[in-house]
Amino acid sequence: MRLAYRLFGESFKKRKHEFAYFEKILKSARIPKSYDVYLAEAKFYSIILGVVGLTLGLFFYSLFLNKIVSKLTKTYAVKNPSLPISVPISVNLPIPNAPALKFTISDVLAQIIFAIFMFFLFYYLTFSLFKLYPSMKADDRKRAINRMLPYAVNYMYALSKGGVGIIQIVQALARHKDVYGEVANEFAFVVNLMEYFGYDFHSAMTELYEITPSDTMKEFIAGLITTIDSGGDVTVYLAHKCEQYVEKSKSEQKSFIETLGLLAESYVTIAVTAPLFIIILQSIMLVIGSGNLRDLYGVTYVLIPASSAFFAFIVYLLTPKEFKVAESVEKKKEEKTELHVEEGREIYERFKKAKARRESVEKLKYPLRTLRENPTYVLAVSIPVSALYVFLLLRTFRPDFLIITAVIIALSPLAILHEAKKRRERIIKDQIPEVLKGLASVTATGATLQQAVDIVAESGSGYLYDEIKRMKKSVEWGADLIEAFRDVARNLKIPSLTRVVTILTDVLTIGGDITETLHVCSRDAELERSLVRERRFSMFIYLVIIYVSFFTFVGIMVVLFTKLFPKFFEMSTTTVSFMKTKVDKDTLVWILTQAMILQAIFSGLVAGIMGEEDPSSGAKHTIVMLGVVLAILMFII
Repeated sequence: MRLAYRLFGESFKKRKHEFAYFEKILKSARIPKSYDVYLAEAKFYSIILGVVGLTLGLFFYSLFLNKIVSKLTKTYAVKNPSLPISVPISVNLPIPNAPALKFTISDVLAQIIFAIFMFFLFYYLTFSLFKLYPSMKADDRKRAINRMLPYAVNYMYALSKGGVGIIQIVQALARHKDVYGEVANEFAFVVNLMEYFGYDFHSAMTELYEITPSDTMKEFIAGLITTIDSGGDVTVYLAHKCEQYVEKSKSEQKSFIETLGLLAESYVTIAVTAPLFIIILQSIMLVIGSGNLRDLYGVTYVLIPASSAFFAFIVYLLTPKEFKVAESVEKKKEEKTELHVEEGREIYERFKKAKARRESVEKLKYPLRTLRENPTYVLAVSIPVSALYVFLLLRTFRPDFLIITAVIIALSPLAILHEAKKRRERIIKDQIPEVLKGLASVTATGATLQQAVDIVAESGSGYLYDEIKRMKKSVEWGADLIEAFRDVARNLKIPSLTRVVTILTDVLTIGGDITETLHVCSRDAELERSLVRERRFSMFIYLVIIYVSFFTFVGIMVVLFTKLFPKFFEMSTTTVSFMKTKVDKDTLVWILTQAMILQAIFSGLVAGIMGEEDPSSGAKHTIVMLGVVLAILMFII
């Protein structure tokens, strides 16, 4: 913004030595502004918001605070009559029949002081947030780089093993921002320095070392530069880093599982055992006449949902998430090129509209395809259906029965579609190493990759093999092999498969040893599969812990309903004088039934996140647990 820089830019530019660190943070955050331009704009907007704060201060003071200040000054004047705090002033407005305005000096001073305070508060908060934002963005980029760097290094190793040079590898990696995220953005910075600013590879990588926010990336770049400068083998170095990152992944997974165990024990203690203890205690106290119904409501409707939701949120934050692959760069480039076609523009626009209409019609014709890829969309239908179900049967069945069945109706379609999707993805991920090993063994005999695809397509069955068979057919009909591989990745939408296809297509495009590349990819896929299986088994243990804690909660509730409460209510109606119950049996049973329902819903959510790393996976666990509660209501209570 030119006005902001004219007003404040020079003052920041003169103090360059004070803001050298901030210039580096802006580069690490990839904010395309110099420090003086950014800070000048920050100061300009901070002053504007400071003026807004001043205006709000005047408004809120006249609306609320003047009464408080008046009372305080009157109290002070009464206690200190010799010190006149309030001097009354009267102002006559130049308007006929207008009443005189009366105010005191203390009111005016207090209003001015409060308005100035609000100005500086808004100003410093805004300026501080502007200064903090680049650091926050750099931290986000750091986490994204650390998460994707092992996959990017494996990509580099696969291409290097196939005989591709390091500069070509970096250039290829920089093109795959949709697959490798912020790591590709970092190497795109190197490519831009070489192509547009005349840097050599060593200088460009050194510049990246200076500004990257990730210490892991710094360590990798330093090792790579040293290897190149000393004349070492880059392929050997990349192989070493791949092994190092595999060991690091195993260590991080072990640490995560240990943390998960600690959280599971804490969850059982805080979200299950503690509410259960309070419920038992308060229920008995209510029956004998000395309890508080409000505490029981608080445990049921506040403590159980809040504690479970808190643990679910913490586990979800700590769970490592797989990078979602975006639309391919090649496809975006094609669309961008088509968008600037000048000849036949009108025909092209009609073609685009017809294509959009056809895609919309396809989605309407095959809604299950959309729901299969995005199961959560089904909630837009199932929730209104369950609400209609409750509305129609509200006066027919008991409320607790309706609540349970309505939640089951709402979650059942999600559970079915989500589990089908997870099962499909699990099968495909398990088949990836087998397919890659098959392709590598066939190409090792001297066969071409297309011949290897023809052989492997008939060697197995399942989702991935079916897709390879379709790819084989399309190649027979004249499709390009590289584009056929990309179609497989686009159709299946599995991130690990997309990374493999990216490596294979780049080796085929740039040139390299495809057999060595396939061996590297198959080994990496096998390691990833073993890590996933180990994590799945370890997390299954915590899933069992959640179920055991839930059944313990429900079992004790059943004992209360069937054994303890009948005896206590029977005693309260006899001649025992000290037992004057504060609650009737139906009310108490209703509250504890709600406690079981809420425990089932939130335990299912925690089980989904803790056992399968996905909140949507909690739908089936919630349905199972609600089914148990429903059976108890129908056959026991």
